[in-house]
Amino acid sequence: MGVSINVLQCFNLVKPVLSAIPEPIAGLLIAALQSVLEAVEQARDNKNQLKVLFARVCDILKSLKVPQNFADETLQRSVETLIANMESIRDLAISLRNKNLFKAMLQSGDIKLTIEELERNLWSSCLAFQNSALILANRKLDDLWNLANDHNRNRISAEQLHAAKLEDQREQLKMIQEAVASLSSGTTNTLDTILETINADSTVTVTGMTALLERHETGRIQLQDPVIKFLRAGISRIHEQRRDSVVQIKSWTVTAWEVERGFLLGSDKTSFIRAGRWLGKSVGIIELKDAETTVRYVKIWKNLRSNRIQGFLGASTVDNPPFILVQPSHLTIAEYVKVTAKPNLRRLVLDLMRAIEYLHTRTPPVVHGKLRSAVVNVDDKGELTVGSVGLQIHDLRVPEKDCVELEQSLDKWTAPELLEDRSRSLATTSDIYSVGVIVSELIAIIHERHPNQKFPLLTPIAKECTAVNPSSRPGAIELIEKLEQKLPSKDEVTDFLAVLPSSDNITELTGLQNVDRWRVVPYVCKIQMVYMEQNDHLYVASAPLEGIGEHPLRQLSIEVKCHDQGQEYTTAHPKDGIWTWIELALLRENAEGKRKQVNLEKALKGQPRGFMIADTRYEIIRLPFADSTPRVHRANLDWRNPFIKEARKGDVIALHPKARFPGWVNYMYSAEMHVVTEQ
Repeated sequence: MGVSINVLQCFNLVKPVLSAIPEPIAGLLIAALQSVLEAVEQARDNKNQLKVLFARVCDILKSLKVPQNFADETLQRSVETLIANMESIRDLAISLRNKNLFKAMLQSGDIKLTIEELERNLWSSCLAFQNSALILANRKLDDLWNLANDHNRNRISAEQLHAAKLEDQREQLKMIQEAVASLSSGTTNTLDTILETINADSTVTVTGMTALLERHETGRIQLQDPVIKFLRAGISRIHEQRRDSVVQIKSWTVTAWEVERGFLLGSDKTSFIRAGRWLGKSVGIIELKDAETTVRYVKIWKNLRSNRIQGFLGASTVDNPPFILVQPSHLTIAEYVKVTAKPNLRRLVLDLMRAIEYLHTRTPPVVHGKLRSAVVNVDDKGELTVGSVGLQIHDLRVPEKDCVELEQSLDKWTAPELLEDRSRSLATTSDIYSVGVIVSELIAIIHERHPNQKFPLLTPIAKECTAVNPSSRPGAIELIEKLEQKLPSKDEVTDFLAVLPSSDNITELTGLQNVDRWRVVPYVCKIQMVYMEQNDHLYVASAPLEGIGEHPLRQLSIEVKCHDQGQEYTTAHPKDGIWTWIELALLRENAEGKRKQVNLEKALKGQPRGFMIADTRYEIIRLPFADSTPRVHRANLDWRNPFIKEARKGDVIALHPKARFPGWVNYMYSAEMHVVTEQ
C-alpha cells in the first residue's frame, strides 16, 4: 500500500494553531515550518519518508499552547531551540536531495534512523516550550509527556515510516527498471540521465558499480535483480561513451558510493581516523593525499593478520580524496585509563608489546613509526589494538600549513635520534622508545588520582625503553618476557566494572559531516542497577571535556536501556504523571579544586530540567508509564542546544537515572554517551 500524505494540507491544519501564539513567535515558527515544507516538496529520493516526517512534525506542533508567561525571557530561548530542531529537519531534506540515487538506496536504513532521531529532538524542544510557556499548567505538560510516550500512537507512526521507506524503494527500483527497459528500444536518454546524477566522474561511477556487483557475487551484500541489471547496463554504457578498457577491480576496492564520511575520532589531535558508515556498519576512514600513497599502504596493511592490529577493510584510489577503510576506533589507551577506576596497566602494556612484537617479527620487519597513545585503542571487550601502522603526516590529506605543527605535536613520542636527524630511517628501536613514553604517560594518569601508587615493574621498563642510546633499549621479545614473569592470575581478568566504549552506531550523530575538527569519544556502562527515590548517584560520566576555546562541546548523543516498575506494581494513574526519567548534570571544578554541579536553573532557563528536584540537572528522557519491558531510548543534543552551549572546557558530563515517590523504580541495563568536541 502506498503512502499518500498531502503535506500542504498538513501545513494548513497546523498554521492556525501556531498563528494563535503572539508575535513574533508565531511568525518565526511558521517561517521555519514553511522552509521545511519547501524542502520536502522539492525532495526527489526518499520523499515518502520525508512526507511522513513532515506530517509528524505538524502533528507535534499542534500540541503547542498559547504562552501564559509570554514576557518571560526564558520563553525566547526555548523558541530558539524549537526552531533549530525544525531547521535540522529542513537540512536533512536538502541533504537527501543532493545525494545520488544509489547512495540513497544503499543508506536507506541510516536515513530511517536519522528521521526517528529528529522526531525525538522535536518532541524535546516542544516540551521545553511548554515548560517555559505554561508555567502554571503542569498538568498540560504531563499530558504532553503522555502523548509523546503513547505506545499505540508511536506504533502507528513506526508503521507509517516503514511503509514510506518501502514506497521510496519501490519508486527507486521503478526508475532504474524503466531505464533498463528503454535500452531494448534503442533509447539511452533515461539511463544517461540517471548516470549523470550519480557522479560527474565516470571513472568513480564505473568503479563503484563494478565493486557493488563483485560484492554481490561474493555474497557480502544482496542486490535485487533490477539493480543488478541497471549496474551492468550502466557499466556498458559508460564504457561505450568513453571507449576505453574494462576497469579492473581489486579485491579491496571500495568507493564513496558505499561510504558516508563522518567526523574525526578521538580526543587527541594527533588522531586522523574519521568515523564513517559502510553498507550500514561503522568503520574508520583514513584520507590520504593521492592514489599512489593509498596503494602503498594497502600493500602494507592487507598482509597484517593479527587481532592486535587494526583490521584493514578496503580502500579507494579513484575518489578525491582517496581513502582506506579500517575497523572502527574505540577509546584510546590513555582515555581508557582515565575513565577506568582500577585499570590493569600491566596487562595493557603486555598486549601493546605483543602487537609491536608481531610487527617487528614480520619479514621484513614492519616499523610503526608514529606510535602514540592516540593510535592504541581498547574495545568494548577490553581488547587492545594498534592502528595507523607506518602512517606518516606527509602522506595524509592534511593542509601543508598544518603538517609542521602536527609533526611537532608528535615529538613527545619520537626517539631523540629521529629528532636530531629527520631524514634518518625508522627502526624497531624507535618504536620501543615510543612504548616507553606511552607507559610513562599511563603511569602519570594514575598518579593524578593516586599520587603514592607504585609501579615496580612498569617504571623501570619505561626508563629502559626511553634510553637515549638506541642500542640500550630492550627488544619487544625481552619486554614481553619481563611482563609475563610471575604474572598473577588476577592480572588476566578484564576490568569488567570499567566504563568501556562501544562501536555500535557510533556515527548515528547527525549534522557533523565535513566538520574536520570535530572528534567523538564514547563512554559506556553496562551494569544492571536499580534506582529508587533515595538513590541519587550517577550511572556513567565522561572524562573532563577537552578541545579548543572555552566551550569545546559540539554534540552529545545518548542511548539508554531501561524501564520502570511495570503495570503489576503501579498503583498510580497516568493522569498523576510519570515519575521515572533520565537527566544530565554538568560537574565543574570550583576554586578549591572540587567538582560541583552547575546550577542549570540559572544557566538554562526555560529548558526541561529535573522534575521536582533541585534545579541543577537537565532532563532528556521520560520513561513510558508502567512498562516493564526493557526499551532503548535515544536523545541527541547538537551544538545549538543550550546544555551544549553551557558546557565548558574541563566540565564532566554525568548521567543520572531518576525515580520519585514510593513505588516508582528505574531499572537500568546500559547507557552510552558519545561526546563530540572540537579540537
